[in-house]
Amino acid sequence: MNLAVFLTASLTIGAALILSLMVKIYGGRKPEYALSRIFLKRDETIRALQAMVVGTCTFAAGRIIALFHSLNLLPQSISLASNTLTGEAFTICLIYAFYKMLKVMKPVKPRMVKEASKKQREADENI
Repeated sequence: MNLAVFLTASLTIGAALILSLMVKIYGGRKPEYALSRIFLKRDETIRALQAMVVGTCTFAAGRIIALFHSLNLLPQSISLASNTLTGEAFTICLIYAFYKMLKVMKPVKPRMVKEASKKQREADENI
């Protein structure tokens, strides 16, 4: 069971770390572009921030339980289980939030419209 907990924690923390670094890279390359996308995609940005708030609340709940354990109000087994669960819930919320922010901030490649390319070909032929 310890190996399963270790693998789960490693995978979720690794995913959160990679996503946070990608958000940092996309935000650092073109900060004005990233900020404009954040404000243009307001609904997705709000969902990402809500996930961060939920994750922070679960993390705070885990810290409160750890405080109760340090005051000898809860046994160690309950404290350990709750800290593991709240830590994983926090990490999953961060993964969701960073993924949403990555989708918002990622540069979009311009698409060629077929009609526009047809018009361009006609203009090139007339030259």
